[in-house]
Amino acid sequence: MALSTSARKKHARQAISLLPPGTTMRAYVIGRAHARITNEAIIGGVIFAVAFIVALMLGYILIPGGLLALYVFHQTRPPRGVAVTDQGLAVLGRNLWNSRPNKVIALLPPARIGPAAPSGSVVVQLGTERITFTNKELRMLADATASMAPGGAMPYPGAASPMAPPATLVPPPAPSGPAFGQAQGSYLPPAPGSF
Repeated sequence: MALSTSARKKHARQAISLLPPGTTMRAYVIGRAHARITNEAIIGGVIFAVAFIVALMLGYILIPGGLLALYVFHQTRPPRGVAVTDQGLAVLGRNLWNSRPNKVIALLPPARIGPAAPSGSVVVQLGTERITFTNKELRMLADATASMAPGGAMPYPGAASPMAPPATLVPPPAPSGPAFGQAQGSYLPPAPGSF
């Protein structure tokens, strides 16, 4: 979901209010965290399963509502905001209803984020979160962090600990499956080349 310029400014103001006083914002970008199983997603799935079984017993077929599907998706792949500040990077949780930042997930030391891939989305490891960004959002993130030198700024309190992992790009998964020339489940070596 793309943000308009005015919405991005509003979200950046909300983000700055969640961060320590004196924080200076450089940019605010959005993405989605990696998939996870949460208690909220399980509860939403169970509620639907029970309603589906009860409706089936009464002779009806229940199709999941868009609101329930949105809620489960939001809990499984939660939206994240990243505030790039002079002190470092702040990973923020975003609200389901208005998409505004509502909590601080992690405060990280300054780090440069590499340029965007030629196409598609890119996954970036920020602390313990793997966040998927569109190319537009990643370009904004890369531009905002280009002048950041690790250890060059006064980081957030507690963010400079040696346990805070750096931000890194996660490579795309390698293709899997049988090698060229082999059928699925084949144990024979590939055919020799022609003479």
